[in-house]
Amino acid sequence: MTLDKELLIEGDCFSIYEIIRDGKNEIRDFLQSLKAWQPSHYLKVMKRLEIVSSFGPSKRQDKFRHEGDGIYAIKVSQVRLYCFFDQGRMILLAHGSIKKQNKARPEDLKKARDIKAAWMKSMGR
Repeated sequence: MTLDKELLIEGDCFSIYEIIRDGKNEIRDFLQSLKAWQPSHYLKVMKRLEIVSSFGPSKRQDKFRHEGDGIYAIKVSQVRLYCFFDQGRMILLAHGSIKKQNKARPEDLKKARDIKAAWMKSMGR
């Protein structure tokens, strides 16, 4: 698996990057499908990302939640963007999903953990 990153939003507090796996940008694809399916949710997600990059993650768990193992969820309604922190003020978005239950789906958390582990290994950490 080859990994790279692409800047999505640069803010005063954090730079938010999308992880690109094997040349595929899952975050960009997810956001584009969200934009087509629910434009209002897409706008809210983009606004939340701007706020996180400018002011840092919210302390409210209904907006930003630690899911364990260094994986966090940026939350907007039923939309979840799973992410993790890297050196400095960098947030890396692993993948996104639509959640229809109260708890995070184990497969979403596993996928985010796997992406994080692969990223850290590729960076020698």
